[in-house]
Amino acid sequence: SFDIFHSGPPDLGGIAKGSIVDTMALHLKEQGYDHFTINAGGDLWVEGRDRQGPWQITIQNPTQQITGSVALTLPLQNQAIATSGFYERGKHIIDPKTQQVAHSPYVSVTVIADSAEKADALATAGFVLGKKAPLFFEKLQRKDPSLGAILIALDKIPLALLPANP
Repeated sequence: SFDIFHSGPPDLGGIAKGSIVDTMALHLKEQGYDHFTINAGGDLWVEGRDRQGPWQITIQNPTQQITGSVALTLPLQNQAIATSGFYERGKHIIDPKTQQVAHSPYVSVTVIADSAEKADALATAGFVLGKKAPLFFEKLQRKDPSLGAILIALDKIPLALLPANP
């Protein structure tokens, strides 16, 4: 059985940035701000719109050798987005079942949700789930159509389960 305290105290790194982003967004909204973005190292919240309409958020394609290669651009407003993968920080995602570095066919998993904490947690979970991730996200999206996921594997077209418009 899995013991969360096996290697010491639990590591909340899979949701910490998302939780902080949500707290910052709530604070800005309470201060009366209607249009803003928060970017905490890849965990984002977009509120309202930019001058031209919904915020245009680009999803990096880490499978391309060209720095800054874009897999997809999404128009978002009043939503959070978070990405998990090994391409920037190395192998830092642990599979709780094996307590070893996660093995995934994906180089990145991006989630769009109604909170940054949820997006952060689900992106990490999707990465750890590996081949089971598409079915996992399809089931979640049936319950919550505002949820979306973009899964990018090496040498494959990105799989995008886009959210319904909020």
